[in-house]
Amino acid sequence: MSSYGHWIRVAPEKTALLEWRIDDGGTRMLGNLGVRAQRVPHTKDSLAYRIEVSNGRAVSLLHFYPEVLAVDIAARCRRAFKGDLILGRDLPAVRI
Repeated sequence: MSSYGHWIRVAPEKTALLEWRIDDGGTRMLGNLGVRAQRVPHTKDSLAYRIEVSNGRAVSLLHFYPEVLAVDIAARCRRAFKGDLILGRDLPAVRI
């Protein structure tokens, strides 16, 4: 796990790598988490991931374009979602 340089250290026993073809579609279950990947029109290789807990009571948004930061992101999300909302920031710690 040296791709992050010196600023992130992850013990090998805490790391697992799972690969699947994006074209396979569907959601992969990892314990009680569902992970879905899909292509997005940012670059030809860009992917977005949706991670869902089985009870569906939390949403985490992790990456924002500068244009999005000009609006109240939480208020916009609250129009459709009333559960726990986690908005991304640099170097967050998220307990799963």
